Amino acid sequence: MYTLAVCAEMVFRDLPIEERARRIHDAGFQVEIWDWTRHDLNALAKTPAEFSSVTGYVRGTLTDPDGAAELLRTAEESIKAAEHLGCPGSTCTAPAWTAKDCPWCR
Repeated sequence: MYTLAVCAEMVFRDLPIEERARRIHDAGFQVEIWDWTRHDLNALAKTPAEFSSVTGYVRGTLTDPDGAAELLRTAEESIKAAEHLGCPGSTCTAPAWTAKDCPWCR
């Protein structure tokens, strides 16, 4: 059986994030958070929501050594945030590419 999640930052945008999480939970979905740094993690943890994932890094890039070090450092912060929410995972996407870095933009 598949478990579906809804990104709380994309729905019910006129409501506080904690209420969005409650409504997503009440609709039978898990909750995904993208930019956890903008939200009160303690308040989110008090909701009945089950969190599926958070963003896996806050800053950094994989296109240069300094950026990669920053990505790994902030990934550690994201792991702590995920643990605080009882969240089993995080998502890392292609971070902070510029048009010159992106192979599809050339």
